[in-house]
Amino acid sequence: MSFLLIWIKAIFITVLAFPHYSEAGFEPPEPNSFQPNCIKYISQVNDCKGEMDPICGTNGRTYPNICVFCSELFAASGAFTFSHYGKCAA
Repeated sequence: MSFLLIWIKAIFITVLAFPHYSEAGFEPPEPNSFQPNCIKYISQVNDCKGEMDPICGTNGRTYPNICVFCSELFAASGAFTFSHYGKCAA
């Protein structure tokens, strides 16, 4: 019987030692919804690195990164705006 009590105690301690995760912990994270800050790219217009971090504009075009998005936004005189991070729907 003492063997059974040791197992019960071990399970009880294990359950208490690890935090309980709610079902929300298994949901995918919310996408970033903050607007890109294009002001810091004014001095880098058309001088962007080749990083891939896609951004979708309201014109339906996917831009490879924030720098390219902002450069195109400045060139278009604000004809489109930020839609979301990630590729645009095809």
